[in-house]
Amino acid sequence: MSKSTESRNVEIGSIYKMNLDQQDDVTPKNGIDFRPKYFIIIGNADYGYYVAYILINKSINNNFLYSKELLDCQFPLRVKDYPGIFKIDPSYANLARIREMERERLLREATYQGKLTEKDLDLIIKALINSKIITPKEKRRYGLNVE
Repeated sequence: MSKSTESRNVEIGSIYKMNLDQQDDVTPKNGIDFRPKYFIIIGNADYGYYVAYILINKSINNNFLYSKELLDCQFPLRVKDYPGIFKIDPSYANLARIREMERERLLREATYQGKLTEKDLDLIIKALINSKIITPKEKRRYGLNVE
């Protein structure tokens, strides 16, 4: 599958890149209205047309350095495992917050970059399921409950 064409099926573990802005709760920098961000699809909302995702950051947010709980939610992604996707080693998947967007917007605006390794996907999903920060309601909503 090429980076520019992605099927209508959005797979868990897929990595996308898209311009996000304040409406997505992403703070733009350097005088532009958006920030290009990588993110990982981690589920589908139980009410239909939305996908759940977590952001990938180039570094750990400075606000997280003072909270062990938030610091523990930063999952390193290594360049050697994702050649051609990440240039900063490591980049960090932020497991402290699940976000969602309409599936149609994802397919219309985002660019497919690749897929997580099976090992990283398994570790990330387990960490989200066992998270003390993600609420049980959120876990159920996105299919992360262990029941």
